Amino acid sequence: MMKDGYARPTAGDMRGWFMRGEVLMAVGVIGVIMLLILPVPKFLLDLLLAISLVSSVLILMTAVMMKRPLDFA
Repeated sequence: MMKDGYARPTAGDMRGWFMRGEVLMAVGVIGVIMLLILPVPKFLLDLLLAISLVSSVLILMTAVMMKRPLDFA
């Protein structure tokens, strides 16, 4: 329904808006800042640290097993 000449966004419009790279990057940066400011429970801190370690080992193993530098991209 139009009110004051503006169309109301639908769920499909909002989903497309959230899938844009710029919006995801902004949400990620805000999330990291919130994690730095707000107190984090111990189990969540342990979980995030484990995810960080696993992802860095995965990236390291991928880089070691590559034959050419362009394979990483």
